[in-house]
Amino acid sequence: MAAFVKTQMLHSLQSPCTAPRIANNAFCRGSPVLKPKSTSYYSTPSVHQPHRQHRNTLKISAVASAQPSTVKIITQGRHVEVTPALKKYVEDKLSKVVVKYEAAIKEVDVRLSASGGDASKGPKKQKTEITIYTLRNGIVRAEDVEESMYASIDLVSDKVARKLRKMKEKAISRGRWAGPGGPRGGETIGQSLPSEAEDLVDKLPTDQEAAAFPEVVRTKTFVLEPMSLEDALEQVEQVGHPFFVFRDKSSKQVRVLYKRKTRGYGVIVPQLDD
Repeated sequence: MAAFVKTQMLHSLQSPCTAPRIANNAFCRGSPVLKPKSTSYYSTPSVHQPHRQHRNTLKISAVASAQPSTVKIITQGRHVEVTPALKKYVEDKLSKVVVKYEAAIKEVDVRLSASGGDASKGPKKQKTEITIYTLRNGIVRAEDVEESMYASIDLVSDKVARKLRKMKEKAISRGRWAGPGGPRGGETIGQSLPSEAEDLVDKLPTDQEAAAFPEVVRTKTFVLEPMSLEDALEQVEQVGHPFFVFRDKSSKQVRVLYKRKTRGYGVIVPQLDD
């Protein structure tokens, strides 16, 4: 009797139809069972792997962000030979900086110059000046002097990157940024006019030495668009000049904003005799 009970228990464990949770499945009812297409030991069903798809997306994004900038970069030299290798280094370095802001940039002007060393008195100095003309946020300017021209280019590029980031943050806070991250429904870049500050930048001569005596070498005429004192302060900081001429937005009068030797800025208000 004990042997009979043990045999029945073993039979119950081996039979899949005796388990309560699968007693009603198709196999126990006698229904046909679909077989897999391949009986290979190594064949596995297709499984969705979102982490692999995410990796592919990251790769595509990385390639897209590595595209060169379409901003026009003009490189000129004074007492410096702008070799193809040096020109390419400048363009590659600045393209990575301005690619995030290219929708708001009209042109980039780069001036390379050298002084001192064996040819003249004083220590050898390599200077890089960068002037960026934006479409609606004035001018961004920076310069740096180092013993190596490549080091000067690297450091001034970092300065420009910080100024561009600061310019964008201010423009977005004021609703004046028409590029990515700006307000919806605002004025587009194509509808904006270049700032009047573009005409205030006096480009350095590249083919002549400084005059022995003071003389007027250039005269510029431009239209002063009205702006607030806050905008004028922002412009003089971006340009890096010691003064800035503008027309006050409220009074419509000409103002001269200048940097004081001690600290802060001063404003000159010209008055005409009637």
